[in-house]
Amino acid sequence: MAAFSKLSSRSRQNALAVIMLCVLLAGTAAAWVIARQTGGPDPGEQWYIIFNDQNKIVGWQVVQRQPAGALGGEGYQVSLLILGRVERNIASRWQLAPDATNGTYVSVVTYWDARGAEDTVRTRIDYDRGVIQVRSEQLTPTGFRLRQRPSKWKPDSTYIPEGRLWPTIVQVAASGEAVDGTTVEDLLGREIVVRIEKVGVRSWTVNQEELELTEVVVTWWSDPRQPPSQWRYHVADDGSIPLIQSLDGSEVRHQYKLVGFETVRRSFPDAPGHRRRALDGLDTE
Repeated sequence: MAAFSKLSSRSRQNALAVIMLCVLLAGTAAAWVIARQTGGPDPGEQWYIIFNDQNKIVGWQVVQRQPAGALGGEGYQVSLLILGRVERNIASRWQLAPDATNGTYVSVVTYWDARGAEDTVRTRIDYDRGVIQVRSEQLTPTGFRLRQRPSKWKPDSTYIPEGRLWPTIVQVAASGEAVDGTTVEDLLGREIVVRIEKVGVRSWTVNQEELELTEVVVTWWSDPRQPPSQWRYHVADDGSIPLIQSLDGSEVRHQYKLVGFETVRRSFPDAPGHRRRALDGLDTE
């Protein structure tokens, strides 16, 4: 400090400026490290809170989509859903060429029970030059790894590859024209029939805001011996989907409401870290 006091006024000012710059850079670096460790929202992410039929918060979901060209793009989806004493975790990532002629999709679906037992299904779908190849394996709670024989087939022109389902829902909301097609179900590892149709326009209150949303119903027939699964997607004029509902028969089972990142983190502080770990796990073959 004695040496500092002997400096001229201008020199002291210059020295203080350098010190302040170093402090600022150190603070910025520390904030970056903390953000990487705790996680923050990435560009384009949409965060949802999940409510059950009793309006209780039971989970969250984050979706990120980056369009490319007319039909392609890439993105990911991570969700956590508490089903009584069981916790379901889903993570998926997709890439689709701009003309939707080829792409890849990887997903991991994990169920945890109250004893900590894990049941995991990993699925990889490769779509190239009109040919689908699906590889799937299951890790049972007892530690057995069951690999299904890879399946390969050439779908017809109605096939909806991963990465195109949500844009197709938005398209149906805008045009009103129903779409009948096929897609691949993760847990089954095979092609199933799907129908996407517009129902109408309804008013909904989401985050205390009254919205006019177009209701689109997506129906999956995964087993001809069982009733189909249905989801309702409520599409806004800008193409966003502020409200998603899973149905149990004619009753709403769960509602996914579009909220801010901080709203999710208040209820689930580890959501950013969970998202990061889940996406990192997709890279592990």
